[in-house]
Amino acid sequence: MHLAAQSLRSRPTAYVGAFVALVLAAALVTSSGVLLETALRSRERLLLAMTTSFGGFAVLIAVVVVWGTLSVTVAARRPELATLRALGARPRQVLGAVAGEAALLAGLAVVVGTAPGIAVARTLLGRLSRLEVVPVTVTLSAGLPSLAAAAAVTAAAAGLAGAAAAAGPAWGSPVAEMAEWVGTSGDRGSAGGSWRGRVGLVLLVLGGCTSLTPLVLRNEVGAAGTGSAGLLLVLGIVVLGPAVTRPLLAQLTRPLTLLRASGFLAREAAAGDLRRVGAVATPMVLAVGLTLTMVHTQTVLAEAATRQVEAGVVADAVVALPRGEPGGSADLRELASLPGVAVAVPTATLALVVPHRLFGDDEPVHLAARAVAGSPGDVARVLDPGIVTGRIADLSGGTIALDVATARMLRVRLGDRVPVVPDPDGASGPQAPPRQLRLVATYDRGLGLGPALVPVTDLSAGVDVSVLVAAGAGESVAALERALASFASGHPGARVQDRSALLRATRVEALQAAWVNLLGLAVVLLYLAIAVVNTLVISTAGRRHEVLLLRLVGATPHQVLAASAVEALVVVALAVLLGVAAAAPPLAALSQALLGSPVPTGPSWVLTGLVLGAVVLALAATTLPTWRSLSVEQRWGRLHP
Repeated sequence: MHLAAQSLRSRPTAYVGAFVALVLAAALVTSSGVLLETALRSRERLLLAMTTSFGGFAVLIAVVVVWGTLSVTVAARRPELATLRALGARPRQVLGAVAGEAALLAGLAVVVGTAPGIAVARTLLGRLSRLEVVPVTVTLSAGLPSLAAAAAVTAAAAGLAGAAAAAGPAWGSPVAEMAEWVGTSGDRGSAGGSWRGRVGLVLLVLGGCTSLTPLVLRNEVGAAGTGSAGLLLVLGIVVLGPAVTRPLLAQLTRPLTLLRASGFLAREAAAGDLRRVGAVATPMVLAVGLTLTMVHTQTVLAEAATRQVEAGVVADAVVALPRGEPGGSADLRELASLPGVAVAVPTATLALVVPHRLFGDDEPVHLAARAVAGSPGDVARVLDPGIVTGRIADLSGGTIALDVATARMLRVRLGDRVPVVPDPDGASGPQAPPRQLRLVATYDRGLGLGPALVPVTDLSAGVDVSVLVAAGAGESVAALERALASFASGHPGARVQDRSALLRATRVEALQAAWVNLLGLAVVLLYLAIAVVNTLVISTAGRRHEVLLLRLVGATPHQVLAASAVEALVVVALAVLLGVAAAAPPLAALSQALLGSPVPTGPSWVLTGLVLGAVVLALAATTLPTWRSLSVEQRWGRLHP
């Protein structure tokens, strides 16, 4: 640690970029820790689930981005580290020195990044409150436990990233490192012979296997596997580094010879240092891959839910009533007796808990079930859940129907007893002895109709009620809607929807849920955008000697600037291709499972916006430092003609 402190004092400007990256990482990790403490203190289950997922996601992203930034910094010190190895320094000492430098920087970064992290957490909590995901009474808790944990995680992440960045110089041959530095050998890493190759291949295999989760569980749990698969595949591609970038760069830079001098310079610069190109492309690959995966996961879920509601709700109209008891209120009896109404089945969404054990631990499963009040025959007139096994006609007292994915997750079959506990207040776990409900049917439209169907005579139902109404034989739907509109006008709070309005409301609700899930992505995307600029700036600024050398051999300022811009565009193209390649397999599997097509739904402007944003950031972050280097060279030339 003493050697690390001396190194930082001797060259403070060389670590500015790494310090910025660590400050951003500290802010991201701190916001996650503060939100997690808030969730634990408030006992909000949904907030806890979101912050736990976001926290792990944020730490992984922070480690990878800091690793990429430190790789650029360490690459500039390759001769120094190779000299230390040649003089007898052990690999462990070199790794310890770089990791110690990163940890010391992290300590300073935590001091600077804590306040912005708390501000980000407060903003996110406010957004969640406005979206009614958490009660407005929940206040932010930024206590010593979360702040200390965030500082420790940031320091550990920085040390790990520093050790990973220095692994090549520490374990490689000093002669090979010096040869690579002077340009007499290419990158010697290989997918099969280096730690990066082995770890990268493992991540790719895990990501590929996780991509198949939606084919087994066609619900939100399976969709969560899509996000995890996208992250694993992105990390695998990033870790593999030169083994992936080398063949792609060879193809991307082939047309650059048409641009003559600037194209030739850009091609040689990109192919001459694959480590630098990989480090610079890392935050872009993360941004493209993760954004495409998470955004299109939500759009596919929204489309699947809408299609399932369209096919599963066969009622002619829906009447929404304020809180009441399905099947027991005078309003419902009046509604059922309206002219033209053949069937009126009240339904409500009820929170249920199913006690469950996973790997020997208690892991209760929380279900947003659809409660129905009516005879099995009436239910079949207004709902078609897509029965796979069993019969909806058997859904009566003491029974339950589950969607196929939920039944598979709970490992229950037709005729088994399912322990169920009502959870109307969203408590963290079962509070009463469970009731044993017999499984009488499984169905495949759980995304649209809910993971469970239960008769409300077995469960309390003081909730908002939607009444599914079917017209009688020979009755027109228009006449039914007029009768229902007359009923609603005399009952404050009642709303009437036809099938088209129901589908629109379903899509809007699904998209609102998507925005909740994408709030964390927005924060990470902002972090990655700043990381892109930071990495490109320190990479370009560290190549001033190359700019001066090009000017000495006769390159014009225009050629140097053009070569810098072309190389930045090549890096953007590389990152976009790798990001799309990482997002494609899990999205194709999810879309095939839920929509029957490997092409996911979603707005095309997401990828377009990512590409345009990356181009703007890359050009600004490379051409401006290059222009400044040229300005310094011109001033130096005037002073020393």
